Amino acid sequence: DEVYEGLENAVEEMERFDPLNQRFHVLGALAITLGDRGDMEEALRTWIEIRESARGVLTVLADATHAWCALLHAQAGRLAEAEAELSQHARLEMGYRAFIADLAPAWVSALRGDTAATVAAADRALASVKGGPILFRYWVGSDLVPALVAVGRRDYAMEVVIDTFAVVDERYPGPLGCFPRGRLLGLRAWLRHLEGDLTGADADLGALWEEAGDSIRYILRRDWERLEPVVWETLERGALEPKSAIDAIAGAFPEGAQLVRFLDHPVAAVRAAALAPGVRSGDPDALASVERLEDDPDPELASAASQA
Repeated sequence: DEVYEGLENAVEEMERFDPLNQRFHVLGALAITLGDRGDMEEALRTWIEIRESARGVLTVLADATHAWCALLHAQAGRLAEAEAELSQHARLEMGYRAFIADLAPAWVSALRGDTAATVAAADRALASVKGGPILFRYWVGSDLVPALVAVGRRDYAMEVVIDTFAVVDERYPGPLGCFPRGRLLGLRAWLRHLEGDLTGADADLGALWEEAGDSIRYILRRDWERLEPVVWETLERGALEPKSAIDAIAGAFPEGAQLVRFLDHPVAAVRAAALAPGVRSGDPDALASVERLEDDPDPELASAASQA
């Protein structure tokens, strides 16, 4: 939140005075921050804004926007749009920031189902940030995991998560690293869930809830597609406290739509915690679930559903 607010303020200030055209670089940092927060479409719009404004002024940055937009389109499942952006990318960026030139192709290749190309691009992306800024290594490592899983390379994905977590944990211990470490814990929980290691998945998800603090809402928003089934089953096994879990999900999705499914969770305490935010969503499915909950075996929940 503090980083986001600081970047927004800087962009606003630089609209009034920016003789060295640094505003575009600040906008790039803002776009990456938006992506980390799970605001993917807003991040995409920001990269397009940079391209339209920086073209002819900062050629290298304007070219890099094609790769960033390709990555965001691919992460949203839009293969045609991702390929169109990538076809215009001239790979002008040099140095550690050039990781996007291989990270985006890794995702596009994964969307095509091309295992060899995905792995080759992942190898190049990881090599490009080796020895570079820790946050660059975090961005590459965490974003490669779903792409590798999509082409059946869970083994490689787990290796990347473990290595990236070790680097982040060493350089950003304690509260300083709670966000990147928390996201990596979530991804590792997802991988362990996929491998059938339910004890490991429960432990990692519990550590995520314990370590991430207020930033958990952004981690959930960023990876909800992957984390939802893990959260559901961990709650079912009683390894997460229902109210704190549902409160965090409600914080990530204040509109409440993602809570509706939890109104039919097999654990009564989860159904009870999801009742208020689920109803607030106004979703027709929520209203149907509330009608069913009026006959819930748990008398307190039935009463709360009747009042709702």
